[in-house]
Amino acid sequence: YNYDPNDYPPHGGGRFVFSRKRVASRRSRVDQKFMFRFEELDIWNLSIDYCLDIYKLTHNFPQYEQYALSNQLRRSASSISTNIAEGTGTNTPQDLARYLGYATASATETISLLTLANKLDYIDQQTLDGLYEFAEIIIRKTRRFKKIINS
Repeated sequence: YNYDPNDYPPHGGGRFVFSRKRVASRRSRVDQKFMFRFEELDIWNLSIDYCLDIYKLTHNFPQYEQYALSNQLRRSASSISTNIAEGTGTNTPQDLARYLGYATASATETISLLTLANKLDYIDQQTLDGLYEFAEIIIRKTRRFKKIINS
């Protein structure tokens, strides 16, 4: 996999590339009306991008991992954005904060599984480092949002 932190677009050209510029370079939705609150959240949009990276990554895992590690990685990564979305549909700030905690837990689960994939030589260290850093950004922003909700 090619890792270039300055490369954009993150999913372009058929190459698997991570980007730290994702927040600034994400396509603008200024003219669109949002039906659901979560669509406006930066943490939700980042977690969707993260999940897309995981899906592309696991596509290249060995076939015998399709229903094992690949599947678990995809489920944990998709759970991040799903919990954020689900939390915004709750009635109380405490419920939203609880779902944000679940999203953070799913992000750490994904990192654990990526570490295993690295130890099994399915991904290289550079790829792990890029996804690790991306998850740290999501976790940090989610915790900051949770702190605001709880105050």
